[in-house]
Amino acid sequence: MQKGRWLSILQNKEKAGDFPLAKVPLGWEESGEVVFSHRKDRADRYCHTCVTGAQRKAFVMETVKSLAVAYGEGKASFLVLSPHREYAKLLELKKADVTVPYLLSERQFSAMKNLANAQASARKENPRLPKFFVVIDGLEELPFLPKDNAFTFLRKWVDELSGGAEIITAVDFKGSIFAGFEGAFVGVGNSLVSADETGKADVAYVGDGCVLDYPQAIRYTLS
Repeated sequence: MQKGRWLSILQNKEKAGDFPLAKVPLGWEESGEVVFSHRKDRADRYCHTCVTGAQRKAFVMETVKSLAVAYGEGKASFLVLSPHREYAKLLELKKADVTVPYLLSERQFSAMKNLANAQASARKENPRLPKFFVVIDGLEELPFLPKDNAFTFLRKWVDELSGGAEIITAVDFKGSIFAGFEGAFVGVGNSLVSADETGKADVAYVGDGCVLDYPQAIRYTLS
């Protein structure tokens, strides 16, 4: 699928209010069908997309680009929280409300977390505000944040933001992403994306009991 066609499809779906449940299009299947980040049959979603794999940064950046174009100026804002410098490239997006602070200290992180919580709370009270996306990558690397294999800290924060923000997290899972408890981090009804090759990814949805569906292959690159 060509870049122009993909973006046109997303823009038309946004104008028609045809983004089912979540507003995060992950890519397209071989047939050209758009694949979204949440299962259509789940009303109890957590607004959470988790991305892992060797190309997770590339996937996240392409997703933000797609969303920024699809929504257009003034209809969405993005807060990217990461210690990784690569995300500064997103500041080059024209007419897009993207904030990319470079996180190094606990004080910086605390300020940005408070900002994210305040923005999410405002949207819970007034859904007409521009759509709010929180993008998280590499926070498990920061020395001042708690660490465990189940990503308990991030899971709790996702729950706090739920209902006021769409959350895209990129994490480096240790071992198999289908090992069981990782699904609890993603949340029932949400998606786990494994971007193993540039332009390609596998998407699995988390069902009851944290059981992952059989992964489906998609393409996502805009280049």
